[in-house]
Amino acid sequence: MKHKLTTWLVCVLAAISAYSQPDGKFADYLGKVTLDELKIKECPYDSTADAIMLYDLGDVYYSDESNFYKGLKFVVTTAYYQRVKVLTRKGIENANYTLVYYTHSKDTITNIKAVAYNLSPDGKIQATHFDPATVRIEKISEYQSRVIFKVPDVTTGTVFEVSYQKKQYLQYSMPDWHFNSEIPSYVSRLRIGFIDAFDYYVAQRVKHDSFQVKQERYTSSVSAALFSTKNELLPGTVVTFSAYNLPAIRKEPYMNSWLNYTNYVKFQLRGYLPPFTSNSPLINGWKQFNKHVLNYWGLARNIETGGIPAKTLEPLTQHLTDTLEKAKAIFEFVRNNMEYNQLFTINLEENSTTVWENKKGSNSEINALLINALRKSG
Repeated sequence: MKHKLTTWLVCVLAAISAYSQPDGKFADYLGKVTLDELKIKECPYDSTADAIMLYDLGDVYYSDESNFYKGLKFVVTTAYYQRVKVLTRKGIENANYTLVYYTHSKDTITNIKAVAYNLSPDGKIQATHFDPATVRIEKISEYQSRVIFKVPDVTTGTVFEVSYQKKQYLQYSMPDWHFNSEIPSYVSRLRIGFIDAFDYYVAQRVKHDSFQVKQERYTSSVSAALFSTKNELLPGTVVTFSAYNLPAIRKEPYMNSWLNYTNYVKFQLRGYLPPFTSNSPLINGWKQFNKHVLNYWGLARNIETGGIPAKTLEPLTQHLTDTLEKAKAIFEFVRNNMEYNQLFTINLEENSTTVWENKKGSNSEINALLINALRKSG
C-alpha cells in the first residue's frame, strides 16, 4: 500500500540523498531535532501507534584500518542512530534499551549517546542529556553480555535520539539490517562501505514499495599495503539501502521468529579479488556450510567435550546390540532428565557440562547435549 509523504518527509528524503560515505558520526542528524517533530500527534498511516521511529540509521564500515584483517576475520563497526517520537504513555517503553553482544568474540558496544527533547511551557526545545554512568552491563552467559540503559526524561510527546557503535570480528558476513521495527518507521536506512577486493552476495527481501538502493564510488581508509607492496588506499562502493513509511511489525504470541516477517538485507562473503590473495575457505554451498556449522567453536566444543559423563551413559546401552535401540535409549534418557527453558535459539549460551548439571537448557543446548551423548556412546 502506498502512503502519501508529508512535507516533512520530503525534507527528510532531501537530507538523506546528500549524505556521503559511512563514518558513524551522523553529523547531519545528531542534535537536529525540530519543533515540527515535537508537535507530531500521531502516525499518519497508523493511528494506533504508541511511538514513531522517525529515523533508524546504520553505518557499516571496516574499522581498525591499520589492522582490520585479523586471523581470517574482518574488524567491522556498525554505528546506529535512532530518533523516536513518543505518542502515548505506553510508547515511553521505547526509551528502554537492551543491547546484546558476544564477549567471547571480543565484540564491544561503545560511544553510547542519548538525548531527550521536550517542549517548555513557552514553546522552546529543552534537551536532557544521558549520563553514561547509568549504563549497566550484565553477563548473560560465558559467551554473551548485554548493555542496559534508559533515555532520561522521556514522557508523552518527547522526541529522543540514541546512537552507539558495535564493533565485531566477522569472517563470512556483514551485519544484517532489518528495516521494520515494532513501531512504524518513517525512515530506515543502511549505508555499507564495501571494498572492491571483497565480493559479497546480497540477500534482499523487501516487499515494501518505497525501497531504494543507491551506489556511489569511494576510496576507503584501508591500505593495500596489508596485501601487497603498493601503499595505496583500497577503492570501494558505498551502497545505501533505504525504505520509507514502513508499518510496525509487532510481536505476537506463537510467533516463531519476529525477524522472519521484516524487510531485510543480509550479506555473505562470496570471494576475494586482487590485491587480496588469501586462500581462506569460503562458504559457497551446503557442504561447506555444514562443515562451518559443525566446526563453529560453540557447537564443536559442546558436541565433542563435556556433557553427560560416560559412566552415566554406559549402563543405558551395555545390554543392547542394535544401534538404533542404543540411540533410542540415550534419546529417552536425555528427554526424561532435561527441562526445556523455553528459549528457542540457534545459539548455545552454556557448555554441555553446565547444561547437564543444571538439567535445563535451550533447544540448541539440549540438542547439542544429545549429539554429545550419542557420539560418546559410539
